[in-house]
Amino acid sequence: MREERGEWTVWPQPFGPRDGAGLVLLCVCAYAGNYFALSLFAGVDLLFGGVAVMYAALRRSLAETLLVAVVGSLHTLLLWGHPFGLLLFVIEAAFVHFGRHRFRVEIIACDALFWLLAGGPLVALLYRYGLGMDPLAVGLIALKQPINGLAYTAAASLIHHALLLRAAPRGGPLASRTRLADLLAPVMLAFMLVPTLALLWLHTDASYRERLARVSDALADRATYLVSRASVDLSAPETADQAREALFALGFRDLSVAVREGDGDVLGEAPAGWYTTRPVSRSVASGLEERRATEPGATMTRASSAYFAYARPIDTLPPRAETGRTLVLGVPAAPHVEHLQSMQVLALGLLCLLSGGGVLAAHGAGWRTGRLFRPLAAQLLRVPRAVKAGEPVHWSDFGVEELAALAHGARRMEQELATQLTAVAESEERFRAIATNLPGGVSRRVMDPGGNIRFTYLSPNYERVFGIPVERALREPGIMQEVIHPEDRASYRFALERSARFLAPLDTTFRVRLPGDEIRWVRTLGHPRKAGDGSVVWDGIAIDETARKEAESELEYLARHDVLTGVLNRKAIAGRLARLLESASSRSRVAVLYVDLDRTKWINDTLGHAAGDCVIREAAARIQGAVRDADHVGRYGGDEFVVLATGIASRSGAATVAERIATSLRAPVTVGDHRIELAATIGILLHPAEGDDAEEILRKADVALYEAKRVERGTWRFYEQALDADRDTRTVLVTQLHEALASGQLFLEYQPKVCLARGRVVGVEALVRWRHPEQGIIPPTQFIPLAEESGLIDELGDWVLRRACADLATWRSRSPREAPEQVSVNVSGIQLRTEALWHSVRRALSESGLNPEQLELEVTEGVFYDARASSLRRLSAAGVRLAIDDYGKGYSSLFVLRDLPANVVKIDRAFVANAQNRFADRAIIASTIALAHELGRSVVAEGVETQVQLQMLRNMGCDMVQGFLLAKPAIAAKVPKLCLMRW
Repeated sequence: MREERGEWTVWPQPFGPRDGAGLVLLCVCAYAGNYFALSLFAGVDLLFGGVAVMYAALRRSLAETLLVAVVGSLHTLLLWGHPFGLLLFVIEAAFVHFGRHRFRVEIIACDALFWLLAGGPLVALLYRYGLGMDPLAVGLIALKQPINGLAYTAAASLIHHALLLRAAPRGGPLASRTRLADLLAPVMLAFMLVPTLALLWLHTDASYRERLARVSDALADRATYLVSRASVDLSAPETADQAREALFALGFRDLSVAVREGDGDVLGEAPAGWYTTRPVSRSVASGLEERRATEPGATMTRASSAYFAYARPIDTLPPRAETGRTLVLGVPAAPHVEHLQSMQVLALGLLCLLSGGGVLAAHGAGWRTGRLFRPLAAQLLRVPRAVKAGEPVHWSDFGVEELAALAHGARRMEQELATQLTAVAESEERFRAIATNLPGGVSRRVMDPGGNIRFTYLSPNYERVFGIPVERALREPGIMQEVIHPEDRASYRFALERSARFLAPLDTTFRVRLPGDEIRWVRTLGHPRKAGDGSVVWDGIAIDETARKEAESELEYLARHDVLTGVLNRKAIAGRLARLLESASSRSRVAVLYVDLDRTKWINDTLGHAAGDCVIREAAARIQGAVRDADHVGRYGGDEFVVLATGIASRSGAATVAERIATSLRAPVTVGDHRIELAATIGILLHPAEGDDAEEILRKADVALYEAKRVERGTWRFYEQALDADRDTRTVLVTQLHEALASGQLFLEYQPKVCLARGRVVGVEALVRWRHPEQGIIPPTQFIPLAEESGLIDELGDWVLRRACADLATWRSRSPREAPEQVSVNVSGIQLRTEALWHSVRRALSESGLNPEQLELEVTEGVFYDARASSLRRLSAAGVRLAIDDYGKGYSSLFVLRDLPANVVKIDRAFVANAQNRFADRAIIASTIALAHELGRSVVAEGVETQVQLQMLRNMGCDMVQGFLLAKPAIAAKVPKLCLMRW
């Protein structure tokens, strides 16, 4: 701190930033202050807008000060109807600004000089010759205006110094210089103005009210008398004219007469400057004296720029309802106004003398006191800076005993201050390091007794958490409330109030809306304590909880949704079904659709699991698109989905949903360069007509799905009670099939294949049979599908391969002439999906000692069409013969004949059975034989049962035939005899 031209520097400027916001605030305060003026007593108003103008003169440029003055005086221009007040306001602001900033004079002294030198004479000229007022009224205004000016100038100076004192502990650049006289002047002036104004108001206003009461009582008595003498009928349309003529006839020409229609306008209002009474009606005139109000109940209303009219209701009863009319009377008020103005001039003159004396006394006291203490104060103010800089402090002897004592105390203060400053600096450094390195923002929050919240400290990390600069958050306490999400503001405020009421720890989490609509979760922790002034203070921390909240939301989402598809997972769909079952009624059912995608295992095995995942995601999206928004879709297994369709009234409605789902899944899916055909099989169950709890309903829907897959894939079936019994039977059969494989209940029969060219058996087809101990022979069409569904097909196929190869090896070892050349075994498409078939073929050939070309594998045309070419080519490359079984019954693709490694084509028995009666079947057989021969394939015709069929096939050039005409399937022991037969 430094001494400069007899002054000493105190502390920084607390307000007045040179920006648009501060200027707008001052303009608003100036206008509002003049709009809401305070009437101390009759004729004396305090215009608070001058406070903002004088503050602008202290902290703003001349142009900005004049702008605030013009805006603040706009209301006086509109109120008084002349520009004299505005002109005085602007000249006063310019004078004070010039004196303050050019000559460094305190603004109260500047304002007093203005009214003495320019303001008073200018008021007298403007109002005397500009408005033509009488001298008494001009004197009243000339005294009232300086009182106003001194009052709001003192208020502006006090506000300025109060803000300086409040900002002093914050430190910062030392820019505002203040003298002791400048600080004492507004304090002493206010000390003298306030009680003087109060005394004057009590005295003059009481006298004025007494005088007005006497005039009003006389006026009421006169009005009562006139109304009773006039006998006016207020219900007549010409009431106003009658009343005026009747009163004038009585000789009372000094009254103003008017009539009010209901609550509407007065017809013939009293002149300005007259006292008026209201209302007086003929119906209550006779008893008016007794019912007159006893309390004053008076109001002051401005009638012109210098006159006031006194209006007092002399009757509290309303006018007659049937007429709705009231009579208004008025008398001149000029005599009373003159008396009022005389009282005001006397009071204001006394007030001006006291105020001027107060200003002079304040400046004199400040100058003398400052002269004595200024050197010591300047020396004391240099101590902290010198101690921080490590410089020695030299104290002077002031020659006064009191000052010497102060100097001695200051020397001791220097030593203690050095120690304390070092400790404070170290503590502050530790605190700043901790506050900066904490993961959240450290704060001190204060709630005053009125419930207003502000921050007194914010660490730099607060800006990172809330996205608001720390300086702005400290300057504008309400900005913190604005950034909180609107939906969380009430809970945040409730948590603060509860913590403040019970002094309980604060722990609340809320959302913050950052620029760009970014949402961030913030958790605020704090411990409250009660301050001496009744405020509650929280020292706490705000932590960014966004990452944790997002992780919780993600975990909650993953707990309920399938990761791959985004639909509900198994647990969530079961829970959703349980809730729907509780609310479902007999008229509004819940349809449970169990959807199973076909061929997904083949996609995973041939194209890879990535392609399979793409297909599953696409299928889930299509299913969701096929159902309504109110329905629920969940993934129940690898390629199984469950759809809960609500509000289904009948089976037809559920069938419609199933049809939409099936249709959406029929469109091909493109994965890379592959175009994959999709299909789905669906099981349907309606609740509450069927089913119990959620688990039981899903089981029954699965039963319906199994039945649909068993009958025909790509369709849907409804659950029926009989399906449970059928499924139980199949389950028992699957269990018994396991036992049959282990106990030797299975055996093979062989169907001979006769070569037409050689007329003898060249091969046999192995057909598996099951001799059940209770049910007898079970055909393969009944247990082969069970083996495929239960996963026993690989084990069963391995047994058939090994048994067939072993039988052929046995026949060949006993008598090659009586043994077939090869054996054929039917292979399921499921066996081709894994490596199990390849290993079974190698093991069977190795154990039996057969050559690979002696084994023929029959695969249906549909399996060939599924493009399992890699497995088939691998077997063909090993020398195993391949046959296309049931050709013509499936897709009948020429692609199969052209590209896949088939050695034999077997024509389905359906064509052979109808060939002798249908030309089309004969043409198909003939063309198939010709095409196969062209491609180097052999042809076998199945189902030959008549000589006509045999001769027809011989004529067409068929290579081999099978059928009951030649031989029925026989056990292994009878095969050598069949090989000796000739056809």
